[in-house]
Amino acid sequence: MITLPAAWAYLLAASCGAAGWVIVSLVSGRREAWDSALYFPLFLPVLCLMVAVIGFFAPTRPWRWGLVPFVAQAVIMIVQNPSGKHDRASTRS
Repeated sequence: MITLPAAWAYLLAASCGAAGWVIVSLVSGRREAWDSALYFPLFLPVLCLMVAVIGFFAPTRPWRWGLVPFVAQAVIMIVQNPSGKHDRASTRS
């Protein structure tokens, strides 16, 4: 069986999480991807499938492949909005 080196698995898992966060944010026009209607019903299942594939090809301590994408999303979220403050103009109706 072909196995994926851990470094490549980390890179792939982090890239999937970070890219998904950015893409969902951009497509939906939301600052945070989880505020989008696309995040939970579309992106998370796709991410779970990606992590399962990574876990199949990198089976040593596979729990980390489920954690890495969310750490990458947190890093992207902090980089995009370091203060954590919401823009008041975007919350007004």
